[in-house]
Amino acid sequence: LDFAVAALELVDACQAGSGHKHEQVMCAITGTNGKSTVTTFVGQLLSACGRSPFVGGNLGSPLSMAAAERIQALRAGKPSQYDSFIVEVSSYQLELCERFHPRAATILNLTPDHLARHGTMEAYAAAKANVFRRMTEEDIALLPTGDKLLQQQFEATHSHATVWYL
Repeated sequence: LDFAVAALELVDACQAGSGHKHEQVMCAITGTNGKSTVTTFVGQLLSACGRSPFVGGNLGSPLSMAAAERIQALRAGKPSQYDSFIVEVSSYQLELCERFHPRAATILNLTPDHLARHGTMEAYAAAKANVFRRMTEEDIALLPTGDKLLQQQFEATHSHATVWYL
């Protein structure tokens, strides 16, 4: 994730002086179950509203494909075909993530499916909650209503995102 995010940030910096200013709008979806369905659905909703989202990440095309497209568009002096990025992200990706900053993110749910890797539900929830770590008060974090473990892990990230509950 960080490589693709760094590439997208570099393109944004280059475009600032080229007349093709493009704000990087990123939405991240994670959870144990339902990530692919919700990621696809959000992309379909945006498409129906006239947007041109990239839909991928852990699902289908990696985010680095969108970064490569943006670099090619910049080199050709054209705007990118994508105006937003809807990405499915896994706990494995989020463990090592330092630069990833979605404008909206959700953890749909958390069940004990990856404990062989994470060891405990707390460690698994902490990995998932990394999706919120770089978010600011202008960003939106969506959490499942009543999930105390995810709420605790969200708070542990010191995120400043506005929280909405599903």
